[in-house]
Amino acid sequence: MNYLSATLASLAIAFGVLGTLMILVVAMACGANSTPEQIRQIKLIMLASAIGGLACFGVGVMLLAKGFPWWAGFVGGLPMIVVGVTMVWLTLRTVR
Repeated sequence: MNYLSATLASLAIAFGVLGTLMILVVAMACGANSTPEQIRQIKLIMLASAIGGLACFGVGVMLLAKGFPWWAGFVGGLPMIVVGVTMVWLTLRTVR
């Protein structure tokens, strides 16, 4: 494993953690003027996002330690892909 692939994988994992935090902040911002049912759904979304982000972080670090940096970067960066798709979806939904 060379240093470049390990560095890129570490950056992808770090950006995945930041993506998870970003989606949690967006979910908290959505709950400002919500009904109790909507707040319950937002809490479930936040819980699922946190569990998914932590799982991607853990698996990414484990893959990096086992010597699979490209797979670690892909798995660790998955939350960032989910955040990007979610932001595009929310933007397109609110434009209509």
